[in-house]
Amino acid sequence: MKTKSVTTKSTVKFAVSLVCCLILGNAWAGATTVYFSEDFEQGLSRWGVGGDAWRVTDSFYRSAGHCASDSPQGDYALNANSIMAMKVQYRVNLASSVFPILSFWHRIGVGKGDYGYVEISRDNGFTWTAVAFFTDTHRSTWSRERVDLSAYKASPILIRFRLRDDGGRDTGVVGRPPTVSAGWDIDDVEIREVDAEALAFPLFDDFESGMGNWISGDWQLTASYARSQTHSLTDSNNANYPQHACSDLILAHPIDLSSSVYPVLSFWHRISVGQGDFGYVEVSEDGGLSWRAADPTHPGQSAFTDLVSANWAPELIDLSAYKSSPILIRFRLRDDGGRNIGVVGSPPTVSAGWDIDDVEVREIVYPPLEHSLIVQIVGVDTSDCPTVRSTVLVTDASGEAAGGLNATHFSVYENGSKQTPIAVELSRSRVCVSLALDYSGSMSPAAIQALETAAKGFVEVLRPGDCGEIIKFAKGVEVMQEYTDDRPALLGAVQRATTLERSATALYDAIDRALSDTAERPSGKAVIVLSDGRDNHSQQSATAVIAHARAEGIPIFTIGLGDEIDQDVLIAIASQTGGIYYSAPTAHDLVAVYEKIAGTLKTQYLVTYETTICGADSSATAEHELRIEVSRGAAYGQDTRKFHGPVTNTPMVDVVGDKDGFGLGLWTGDEYTGFFDKRQSADPVFTDVHPVAQSFSYSHTVAIPVDVLVSAATLRWLTLGIQDGDSQVKGSDTDMRLFVDGREVPGAFDTVDQFHHNGTAWVSFVGLVEIPLTGDALHAVQDGQVEIRIEIHQLGTISSTDAVAFDYSELEVKFSSR
Repeated sequence: MKTKSVTTKSTVKFAVSLVCCLILGNAWAGATTVYFSEDFEQGLSRWGVGGDAWRVTDSFYRSAGHCASDSPQGDYALNANSIMAMKVQYRVNLASSVFPILSFWHRIGVGKGDYGYVEISRDNGFTWTAVAFFTDTHRSTWSRERVDLSAYKASPILIRFRLRDDGGRDTGVVGRPPTVSAGWDIDDVEIREVDAEALAFPLFDDFESGMGNWISGDWQLTASYARSQTHSLTDSNNANYPQHACSDLILAHPIDLSSSVYPVLSFWHRISVGQGDFGYVEVSEDGGLSWRAADPTHPGQSAFTDLVSANWAPELIDLSAYKSSPILIRFRLRDDGGRNIGVVGSPPTVSAGWDIDDVEVREIVYPPLEHSLIVQIVGVDTSDCPTVRSTVLVTDASGEAAGGLNATHFSVYENGSKQTPIAVELSRSRVCVSLALDYSGSMSPAAIQALETAAKGFVEVLRPGDCGEIIKFAKGVEVMQEYTDDRPALLGAVQRATTLERSATALYDAIDRALSDTAERPSGKAVIVLSDGRDNHSQQSATAVIAHARAEGIPIFTIGLGDEIDQDVLIAIASQTGGIYYSAPTAHDLVAVYEKIAGTLKTQYLVTYETTICGADSSATAEHELRIEVSRGAAYGQDTRKFHGPVTNTPMVDVVGDKDGFGLGLWTGDEYTGFFDKRQSADPVFTDVHPVAQSFSYSHTVAIPVDVLVSAATLRWLTLGIQDGDSQVKGSDTDMRLFVDGREVPGAFDTVDQFHHNGTAWVSFVGLVEIPLTGDALHAVQDGQVEIRIEIHQLGTISSTDAVAFDYSELEVKFSSR
């Protein structure tokens, strides 16, 4: 039986979306009305000042050459009451306005109890009403504020800015003397209509034409580094971001998503922010008056903190919640001023900041044409350089495997250069597949029976050596059978009843679990997921599982059963990860769908060519682009994949440098084992002292300045201790756990010891731990870092006078070059 093709429907929907987008774009086009504008380039001619007078300064500004400041030479005075008020002759009449707002850019430093007020007068300055205020706020970089003025259209209005110090009445700390701070700087004040000029959807900006689509306080265009071509945007080009930074990068005009099907925000970035500091991606639906997380369902996926990443990484954020009104998008880097630095007694920290490139607001996937071939590069293997082998799936638009192809149907391009000769053959790799099956309440008994019949049929056609996993999901996720090549065990797991509550659907969590389990399998891995409804109970999001699958290089094949499915999401998950979407109008169609998928997995092509990227000037961290085109008659398709080359055979002279008293040079096939870092307890790499709680977790990233393939690592005499303030601590009170790049190392601490340091008694856990690095951990080390996380649990009788500290004495790394 033929399965229903969704290509025509999706193509028509995309065409309609494009037409609607053009119509709405024209309707929104037009200049925005500005009722008042002040950039202070003409001084304070339109303002009256009182108290501790505001002044115009050219020492700093947001735009042009001047701004207004209440205290340009230093902190404001104790008991300050600085006023800058619009003169009466410049009052603004908003009677004919539609949605007026007050917009301004500012930097501010006011302590607890002190205030910066934004006030409005409707009686020519006799009385004033606060419409916004700031207290206990410190922002050292320019950020934008907007205030709704739609309630003030009945009579002309005046605006004033007033900074008020409380004379030390509320310093926030008992016994501390009265405090003052840096004060208030203001620039680019406007009273205007909410933006009426819209940007066209979809939007792509690689910043090669400047910053015309964006407005900012401190973000800059830079040619010092870029993810693509020559330019990117950065919040701190030449140094770390400053303490109390609050740097805004905002879309200059709203973008309307109402015509979209499944809109997403994608961008590439490098980010370095300390604990407590954040890079936020936010969306406003009211012209910038209020902001919330770009993905409101999963806000953690659009907030970045405690990260150090020197390499460009992609992000994908779901915007499908914002199709009811035009939106603004904001990137904001926020420093907490040292409130949460993670180490008691340490000075406030800042870091390298945020670089952004290749920003897109687009559909999550563009549907293929009816006559297209769907080409998916599943994996690229450079371990036998100069031979490069890539595994490729090719299907037609209905999901049928395209069999009988040979080298005449393929064209291969590496970094834009056509590669010849090439060899093409069917891949003989074993297949490891996780089957994720929907058992939510919407699945009828007949549908479940048909699903189990189809899933068992898929298991039956697995070849000897292939392996599988069975996952069932409803309100939760249950692994019925972990990966095995035992076919009877897999068949029994399909048949075995689940204990899950069936009142909800945790589709994305099920996919995420399947991906995590499949990541450890050899090549030829895939995830197949069936659902008859919409996700309504997952911790993960669609974009998160797409990012997970792409990071692991695992294709996801999705099956939509019936007509109540979230078809656009299932299409997106499949097409963005290298898989294929299949529609099953009824449960009886499932057997045919699973047969198609089995045929596709068996019809993977191995495309081989010889490369030059493993020459003398190549690097394991260099990124390359592989494009494979396939044509058969009038049908055509292509796919592009980024990949890293193998390790260079050029000797790495003095890789580690003189820091530890030795240099390291490696040729192909060489190995060297040595201490990368050796410290004594008296000189710890880092120590983190905290009041003891019932549980505690600490992360540390170790920089490894090498550009060779690290094949294994050993942590020697890894020492963790409990400071014994009252001599009551026992080793049995504490459970120590070690994680390296997110993966737990079982049994890491098998020795308990007592020692003294600086006159203090400690209980320590020590161990000699062999840690083979594979997958993400291996790539992390190649990129120059490895994260060590310690978790301390079940502290039992430890008293509140004790503290926790962490130190490792020696880190031994084995380097090898292949």
